[in-house]
Amino acid sequence: MKRSGFRQPVRERQRTVHTPIPEHLRRKAVMVSDMGNPISAIEKENAVRSEAYRRLVAARPCIHCGIHGHSQAAHADQGKGGHIKSDDRTCYPACGPRVGHIGCHALIGMTGIMPREERRALEQKYAEQTRAEIIRSGLWPKNLEHLEE
Repeated sequence: MKRSGFRQPVRERQRTVHTPIPEHLRRKAVMVSDMGNPISAIEKENAVRSEAYRRLVAARPCIHCGIHGHSQAAHADQGKGGHIKSDDRTCYPACGPRVGHIGCHALIGMTGIMPREERRALEQKYAEQTRAEIIRSGLWPKNLEHLEE
């Protein structure tokens, strides 16, 4: 296209319409065969969402390396899958990426350096410690039920 001093007309972007997924489909993880046919459906638990709790978790220092100011609310892997996050009450503070460091969030959850059983045990331990510290500090959100251990 030839360049000129005149501004190009602004074209309106096409908007994608997102249709909400029906409730009965959203809570199931469906396994599909090679032929594209559903094999079975596995009912998923209702994961609790709490932005207030995630913010409390992210405000804490990294539970793995102890650095302050870089934490994210890291969800445990147990219960994830099929576009379903695990329960927010299983979050623990893990530092995110920064210059010169991959971050404990990625180190624990994505690098594959730990066997799955070891990683899940570590995540469960970290989540329990985080919940206990938040309860002890008296900051547990009032409208959030406690997780049964």
